Amino acid sequence: MRFSTDHDLWIDLSDIETESVWMWMEQGELTSFTNWMPTNPDNWGGDQNCASFTVSGLWDDDACMKPKHYICEKSRRMTE
Repeated sequence: MRFSTDHDLWIDLSDIETESVWMWMEQGELTSFTNWMPTNPDNWGGDQNCASFTVSGLWDDDACMKPKHYICEKSRRMTE
């Protein structure tokens, strides 16, 4: 996948229910794939419970209330 942005983007991943247990919020499933920045997730300051896709392409944990753009999940539609 090729992706380019000059902003960090929220992804649908959080450990807000249980610290250090990262789950996809929409599906309520544990993540089987991770792409964290080195030393992350680190819960710096004690309130970093949401994951963002950084401009480097790696993930970072951050405070959920921080304003950022976001990525939405879209279902694939088959055309006949």
